[in-house]
Amino acid sequence: MRVVLVAYHYDPDPAVGSLRAAKVARALRDSGHRVHVVTARLPGEIEPRAPVPGGVSIHPVTPMRSAREMFAALKSRLALLKRRHSQNGTSGVRVWAPPIRVAAWKRFVFSLMWLPDDRQGFILPALRAIRSLGREPIDVVYTTCPPYSPHLVGLLVKWTMGVRWVAEFRDPWAANTQKPWWVRSRVADAVDAWLERVCLRNADHVVSVSEGIHRGLCARLEPERQGRCVVVRNGIECLARPSAWERAPGPFRIAYVGTFYYSRDPRPFLRSPAAVVRKHGHGPADIRLDLVGLCRSFGTVSVESAVRDLGLGDIVHFLDWVPSTTVRTILDQADLLLLLAQEQPDQVPNKLYEYLGARKPILAFADARGETACMLRQAGGHFVVGNHDETASEQAIEAVWGHARSVDRGQSEEALLTEWTEGVQMRRLMVAIGA
Repeated sequence: MRVVLVAYHYDPDPAVGSLRAAKVARALRDSGHRVHVVTARLPGEIEPRAPVPGGVSIHPVTPMRSAREMFAALKSRLALLKRRHSQNGTSGVRVWAPPIRVAAWKRFVFSLMWLPDDRQGFILPALRAIRSLGREPIDVVYTTCPPYSPHLVGLLVKWTMGVRWVAEFRDPWAANTQKPWWVRSRVADAVDAWLERVCLRNADHVVSVSEGIHRGLCARLEPERQGRCVVVRNGIECLARPSAWERAPGPFRIAYVGTFYYSRDPRPFLRSPAAVVRKHGHGPADIRLDLVGLCRSFGTVSVESAVRDLGLGDIVHFLDWVPSTTVRTILDQADLLLLLAQEQPDQVPNKLYEYLGARKPILAFADARGETACMLRQAGGHFVVGNHDETASEQAIEAVWGHARSVDRGQSEEALLTEWTEGVQMRRLMVAIGA
């Protein structure tokens, strides 16, 4: 088949959504299909993106400026003019912080600028790119969100070209609690819900990456249409050999890989190793915490300052960027892996699959009834604590630290982890969409 994959983020875009899009493209290619990826051009990208060997071609498009971007540019220019005409002519660097109060009329206008998101400028260029792919017919268009604008591209292609459409949801849309409150209004929320319903009813296949998202989407479909929905997880890309975990010599090593954003506040966890250090008089020779990724701040909060205030300056190591091979080494050497998934009950962080593949104990701050917690309890041998349960976190650290060796958890765990591997999940996707 000839498949068009519409993904705002695609490799080498650092956004986490690009990983899923690349997995789908590889799976389609490996099944013998020709794949055209329509994606947003990266900042400063000039040279054509090299095609992926074996039938995947990349078509970057330059998004039009969205209403939000035009408003931000105008606001920035007015602020610059104001500073130039001020008495001192200078101004200190201002750090952005979320607003505390927003006038009702302004909030309404902002909400309209975010329909269906702040990437609407991608829709028309992407549609033009699909139409310019040549006279040879397209068999399938596959759109993935967030952002949600690619789904409107898929809807328009479905309506105007009659192409079979697969809509993939990595996050909820109308039920997305992570959308900032100051860009929401009753009118915009109603429009979002209507757009979601239209897309769900017109898509030939609806793919969700978690059971929670799947249940939410099915609840908004008529029973006869729910059969077109399928769950395909991101999956474990690399699964280590099954063996009894054993503590390596040297300091007890805790590792976190990722970014502190949304509700992923590291401070409740950081107070746990600080308490353990104070309680036992430990130092850098006894315990080490590696924070890999964009971890020096959480919103406007300095994590570095929090680390120093807790007396962990010699124990916590910030690694801003390391190659994937180094990440794998860090995970292999760790005794405990930290996962933050607060206030996202239906989403499963992609990092969870990487952690599960390493076969190391995981300490997760997650919603007790959410999907991340459920998966970890199914796998067994891991620790799930409440979103702010520092005492349980401290006990988990001491529990793992106190055992030099753990026990294999048997064939049931092995079958479950194998089911969650990327290969099995992508084969499920190909069967579901008839590829």
